[in-house]
Amino acid sequence: MIPEIGQFALILALSLALCQGVLPLIGAHRDDAAMMSIARPAAAGQFLFVAVSFGCLIWAFVTDDFSVLYVANHSQLALPTGYKISAVWSAHEGSLLMWLLILAAWTIAVARYSKELRQKFAARGIGAADTPANEGRAIPLCSGRQIESIGPHWASAPPAGWRRAGRPRR
Repeated sequence: MIPEIGQFALILALSLALCQGVLPLIGAHRDDAAMMSIARPAAAGQFLFVAVSFGCLIWAFVTDDFSVLYVANHSQLALPTGYKISAVWSAHEGSLLMWLLILAAWTIAVARYSKELRQKFAARGIGAADTPANEGRAIPLCSGRQIESIGPHWASAPPAGWRRAGRPRR
């Protein structure tokens, strides 16, 4: 259930990111204060949902949830907790999710420190700051690899004789 919550949080983050990247820019073009005021709350919500998704993936690693394919491929029972946490960003999907979290934090900083600027300029800055990250959010959602479920039969540990692809049996 936790991995599904992380996947849903990532979908909500993408939805907010699309709103944040489009609506404030249209509002600045039309001089619509209501549309421009969406930028800061959307940035905060986006950061929250990306953090929830990243936290769910960390939880899956720490609790050895091998029903998640990404965890099954990049973790094992004997790893110490610190290594399990760092294994979250050891491959492409987790690393991309970590960078999305960093970009969302940067967007929060832009939103916070642009309060002194004119609303039109701040809305354009916050909207443009998020635009490159939208593609990054779409990749994990389209691939679904970091939270792909491989079935409940692996819920506690991989079966005996399981091996990662490319490794010879001994």
